[in-house]
Amino acid sequence: MSQELANAWVANQQAAIDHFFMGNHALYMAFKTACLGQFPRDVQAIESALQSRDDEALRRAAHNLKGALNMLGCKSQAHAALQLELAACAGEAQAIELAKHRLLADLQDFLTRPD
Repeated sequence: MSQELANAWVANQQAAIDHFFMGNHALYMAFKTACLGQFPRDVQAIESALQSRDDEALRRAAHNLKGALNMLGCKSQAHAALQLELAACAGEAQAIELAKHRLLADLQDFLTRPD
């Protein structure tokens, strides 16, 4: 990760801590830990919705994931979740597939990011 990206990540994370957790870093870390446990289930919900071609379930899963990612300060990942949510709303199969791949790649980036 470039120094510029690392600095942006730290700034986004601190902004999320200040905005959503009233500056409480420990509370943010507890939320992050809970999210790390939930994210595999969210990915499974996305995969299940895709397999069953349930655009509404896909939209909900992407929407929920987007909210958690926003609260963590993961702007790129939250934007990817938004793109999946919008594609699911439109029922556009090709857009859904592209958005899913980007979201899963961005989510993997977050999960492997050193803190």
